[in-house]
Amino acid sequence: MRHSMVSFARSDRGWLASLVAVAACLAQAAPAAAQVPGFGLLDPSLWRVNQGDTGTPASLIEPGKVELTNANGQWRSIMYRQPQEALVFTASLTYEPVGAISRCCSNPGFCIVIHNDARGASALGAGPNLYGYDRIRDSVAVVFDVETNQFGFWTNGEAGSLLPTGTVDLDAGNPIDIQVEYDGNLVTVRATDTVSGAAFSRLLIVGDISDHLGASSGIVGVGAATGDWIVGHTFSNFAFAGGAPCPADMDFDGELTIFDFLAFQNLFDLQDPRADFDGDGDFTIFDFLAFQNAFDAGCP
Repeated sequence: MRHSMVSFARSDRGWLASLVAVAACLAQAAPAAAQVPGFGLLDPSLWRVNQGDTGTPASLIEPGKVELTNANGQWRSIMYRQPQEALVFTASLTYEPVGAISRCCSNPGFCIVIHNDARGASALGAGPNLYGYDRIRDSVAVVFDVETNQFGFWTNGEAGSLLPTGTVDLDAGNPIDIQVEYDGNLVTVRATDTVSGAAFSRLLIVGDISDHLGASSGIVGVGAATGDWIVGHTFSNFAFAGGAPCPADMDFDGELTIFDFLAFQNLFDLQDPRADFDGDGDFTIFDFLAFQNAFDAGCP
């Protein structure tokens, strides 16, 4: 993508952004999208924990924090029973490996998954490999390989490609904050080591995930598998907010505020695809006008 001949100077962009930001201050905030709360006390009417192995069951370490696996050869999942809108969404959790003892070669890791597998909230990976995602059909997932420090966007319960997590060491033993944002076409994956401060962010073009889900909504949850790696996969601070597309919600907080204007301007300056609001491949004043129109239209 490029700036076209009708692009305007950075100072002009800042001036225009200031004007539309004033408009944002006067605008009515859109209502927040529906949310899935944290794990809480694992209320069985809300959450289902699934186990494919015969090991010690998952345990609630404290409210909102679950040790899903605790030995090698395990594969498990935890699913929210009520399907959630997923045309756009933000999903987040904190991951922490506990008690890593040995490593081998069989994909220890975890995934954040949305699916319409025929098993519903009982959906579970097919074995102790592939991060607990193997053969969960009609689905999309962001998977994380804890041993090799890689992640990927996979579909239909099948293995795909993996990319490095940069300086973030998933098995360092520190809590890692994970966030996945999807805007209807692009998915942004972020991870931050809450102790060392190491962080990475990656933007992927994935298209319309309803093509994989077979619907605009799906069951959301977490899968995990240990392979031959002896580790406790621990998860906390889970949250999911989904809904209908709201293109102007640039910071994915479920509201339209001045911060969305600021986020848009930052993305525009970086020539990020999310700022190409009129979809012509260029970054021009017309993108600002298209964003303003989307903001004025509000969220569904």
